[in-house]
Amino acid sequence: MLKQHIQREVILNGVLNVVINGGIAWLLFKQLSEVPMWGEHGFGLDLIVTACILMFLLTLIVFLLHRSKVAKGKISAQAWDTKKPLHRLLQGLPQTPLLIALIFGGLGLFVIAPLTLLALTVLGINTFSPMDFALFKAVWAGVIAALLVGPVILLSVCAERAEN
Repeated sequence: MLKQHIQREVILNGVLNVVINGGIAWLLFKQLSEVPMWGEHGFGLDLIVTACILMFLLTLIVFLLHRSKVAKGKISAQAWDTKKPLHRLLQGLPQTPLLIALIFGGLGLFVIAPLTLLALTVLGINTFSPMDFALFKAVWAGVIAALLVGPVILLSVCAERAEN
């Protein structure tokens, strides 16, 4: 049951972020002839800010919504399955919503954004057309959201420690 719920949430959040972030990127950059990586209208800072805010807000919202669903009995609380590497990794994180959101926001700021910009630089992509950037950012944000939602749901519903 939880597995199917997480799959639905992954798809929903991935698609929602494709639409929202692609639309925002298009609206912000459509008047330009090209979007450079850096400068007044550069996409570098946009990706840095988006990675941090997206991961912070999505974590906070998904965590709090799912904690509420557990409290109302709509989703059953789960025990950590310490045989699964992801569960072992997540189990060590704090259970405070704001702290978890800050951790994932920091991951976006200090890991996801720099790796994205490094990959684009290595590939020689220093400019985009506005449409190409909107499409890139849409897919990029959708993938981030899809990858983030599952672990955050697990964090919100797996409060107990599994017995070995």
